[in-house]
Amino acid sequence: MRATPPLLALLAVAGCAKPTPRGCDTGAQRAGGVASVLYVAREGRPLAVAWADISFDAPDFVTFYNTSRGPGRSEDSVAVAARGGRQVELKAVTADEVTWAVSLNGREYPLGDGAVFLVRAGGGAARVTQVSWDVGGLPAAPETWHRLAGEIPEVAAFLAAAAGKE
Repeated sequence: MRATPPLLALLAVAGCAKPTPRGCDTGAQRAGGVASVLYVAREGRPLAVAWADISFDAPDFVTFYNTSRGPGRSEDSVAVAARGGRQVELKAVTADEVTWAVSLNGREYPLGDGAVFLVRAGGGAARVTQVSWDVGGLPAAPETWHRLAGEIPEVAAFLAAAAGKE
């Protein structure tokens, strides 16, 4: 009996590995000078959108992006942070490009309950409100975030409260 050459054995094992799913796009944008909008999008359509009460103008403001790909898993995240340990991270994970898990600051939220989030990051642990609103058919663009801020009463109230803190 002949031994299998090591290279052929490696190729056989690699061929059995799960494919690496494609990830999604992430972004963070200014929201009226008083907050940030974070989003994860797939093929130009948002999976989830989060408004955070961390302004781009806040002292020590910074934005982080992270992408991780491997066999059977794709993970993309965007985070904003400012002085005082205030941070908000929005992450999307998939194993099959069809089913997505979305989390904010490490806690997973079911998208069936809404794809819009409001995050209050000041004063200790971040507080997240999930709003039942479907954003999947909209373009992932600044005009969309601006429009939604006027259409969704919870977002409008959140931004007004954030403006009152400035």
